[in-house]
Amino acid sequence: MQFGKINFCIGLAIMLFISPYVLVAQNYKLVNTDAVTYLKKAEGADVIAVRIDSVAQVGDVTEYYNLREMRPTDYSCWIVDGYSWFGSKIAAYPDGKTQVILYPFSPGDSSDVYTIYTQAGIGDSWRFYYSHFDNPYRYVEATVDRIEQTEINGLTDMVKYIVLQCKDASGNIVSNPANGQEIMLSMNNGLLRTPRFDEFRHQPVFYDFFGKTNPDIGYKPPRLLDIFNFQAGDELHVISFDKKVGYNGVWSRTTGSIRRFLSRLDFPDGDSILYVFEECKSSHTIANGEHTYSSSKDTLEWPVSPSITPDFEKEPLEPVAISREGWRETDLWSWTHARHTYEYGFLSQGIGSRSYGAYVFTPDEEYENCFHPLITDSSCYYSGNFYEGLGGPYYVCYDDSPLGGAYRQLLYYKKGDVSWGTPLSCDSLLQVDVAKVIKQSEFRVFPNPATDRIILKAESDRRLPAGFSLYDNAGRLVMYRKQKSPEESMQLDKLAPGCYYYRWIPANGNVVSGKLIRQ
Repeated sequence: MQFGKINFCIGLAIMLFISPYVLVAQNYKLVNTDAVTYLKKAEGADVIAVRIDSVAQVGDVTEYYNLREMRPTDYSCWIVDGYSWFGSKIAAYPDGKTQVILYPFSPGDSSDVYTIYTQAGIGDSWRFYYSHFDNPYRYVEATVDRIEQTEINGLTDMVKYIVLQCKDASGNIVSNPANGQEIMLSMNNGLLRTPRFDEFRHQPVFYDFFGKTNPDIGYKPPRLLDIFNFQAGDELHVISFDKKVGYNGVWSRTTGSIRRFLSRLDFPDGDSILYVFEECKSSHTIANGEHTYSSSKDTLEWPVSPSITPDFEKEPLEPVAISREGWRETDLWSWTHARHTYEYGFLSQGIGSRSYGAYVFTPDEEYENCFHPLITDSSCYYSGNFYEGLGGPYYVCYDDSPLGGAYRQLLYYKKGDVSWGTPLSCDSLLQVDVAKVIKQSEFRVFPNPATDRIILKAESDRRLPAGFSLYDNAGRLVMYRKQKSPEESMQLDKLAPGCYYYRWIPANGNVVSGKLIRQ
């Protein structure tokens, strides 16, 4: 019996001694083929996806192919079936060597290859990336620093932490943002922290696990019925502006609208919704100096179904062919890009949401499989943000010329017991033209263009306090100030030069929007 106890103790000691090495020897994996995984930019808003669409066996090498993306080429075209941020393919060898391979567009260029040894143990090092471009470093070294059970955004798994260091040809460390950054390689769920491989050689940016499917854990990009998800009593108050200069002169239109949802009918298949809403709307159109006004109050029906609008059922950056009436007879391609937007000012005060931007491409008339970003007559790129539960699109249109511009901004919403912003008045929209609703004389920003500071001037303190928000061309909130006195100074020294758009929301009265140039 004593011998048995000794054997048991020795066996237990051996098991305790070798268990870390058993974990090391197990083959961790870069991808999980049974789920869609979402990763969010560590210092930013962008979300990217891992969805393995196909697997091929080439000899003893297993090749994985992530979803395809719209991709710019070196001949002024975008292609529909370009490689993903995860490379052209992922090649897994029997010894645990796994390579992310990006084939070049230019025939004379070389492939980018990133190597991870999934069976490597603590202290093992190898060359993660060999630079064939004009970089200060010659290669990037990867070393397994530790292995431990990790919980991230609700997911728990065993994780290898792989540390990167950029080195020159002599093995000396070269300064680079990638130095000290960690790749998190899990046992069961693929990469939980990774660089975006298609951008690594130019600018190493890292993304962290944010959510997954099968089972659902953490974040999932909003689909169509998540974005346009309303209940009776919800309200959206929106202001929009569009200006064009063409052969027939200058044309512009400003529109204010209030949409109040009256009822919602969910179809039995769970895939479609029919809304009934009351819309109060007023428009002010200027065509070659002639002003026309219109206003209306109607009760309308609105069907929402993925079969009508398929754009939002795709993964981040995945292209989808859509047909848009009124454009060209051929299909356009929509490049969808999911973003997480808790940092957006108006959302942080109410409903935490995600945005979902869509960029539209039109086919080249001469070259097959060549597409160009759609540009309107006002030199604006068609882009916008859609928010979960708040609809869209909301945007400030890119415009680098004096030909025009466009924006569509959410002024106020009411969702159940939660509300944000300053509401428009239906009576005012119906009785007064919308140009007076946003009359610029009630508030001024000067000087404009500005250098290091601006003055915020209200007509009187009766409108105060007011919120002054400044947005960049992508619609992101970059500055905010609560104005408490009729004339206040605001510093711009930390703001990059460029074109910005402001919105001034007073305690009562009219909202004022405009453009600010920072020189």
